[in-house]
Amino acid sequence: SNFSTIITGVRAFNTEKWLTDYKDSLLKYVERGGNLLIQYNTSSGLIAEIPKPFPFKISRDRITEEESEAIILDSNSSIMSYPNKIGKNDFKNWIQEYGLYFPSDVDTNYHKILSLHDTGESPNENSTIFCKYGKGKYVYTGLSFFRELPAGVPGATKLFVNLIEDNIAQMEIKRIPNGHDSGDKSLNNELIPEDKKKKRKTKNKKGTKNELRYSENGNTSTSSWCFGWC
Repeated sequence: SNFSTIITGVRAFNTEKWLTDYKDSLLKYVERGGNLLIQYNTSSGLIAEIPKPFPFKISRDRITEEESEAIILDSNSSIMSYPNKIGKNDFKNWIQEYGLYFPSDVDTNYHKILSLHDTGESPNENSTIFCKYGKGKYVYTGLSFFRELPAGVPGATKLFVNLIEDNIAQMEIKRIPNGHDSGDKSLNNELIPEDKKKKRKTKNKKGTKNELRYSENGNTSTSSWCFGWC
């Protein structure tokens, strides 16, 4: 693929039925070394099948008390340490809620990074799950980045960058100047619906580059990614 990471937007599988046709292609993308990040979908009203290397379900679980303590389960995980070291202070000043519609009945092949809970409720470790699949990395998150990033929450921004870069932290990937990996370019074409290929090819020639930057202590992390079908 031309992209080191593919990110699906919130509720993408609740609104875009055609995504079902590309479930296998997205899993092949991960298997060949890509990094797939799927943001939350609601438990009801799914009209497209979510690609999953291993089983899990979507629940209605959420954490509404954003001031509650976040416990990091594995501080040495690449998601929590590369390129930004994530600590407890990075979960301060989140707005409205930590997240919603968390996975449930999660297969043991997935790793978990956080334990969260509202007052009087049991800890929930399913806000973000990830696994290595083939040569790549698969991540599903119910954390509310769609609220935190526009609000400029520093810790959420750092963690989101880590989710994008996690695949690179785990494996040596040959990079090319535009910031994307140099894998099989035929897969990128395979991921584009037939009725959109001509239009998307024209758009791709323009070379629009997406970047997210976070700076701390003089160090800047820069990530390139594709939202949806770039």
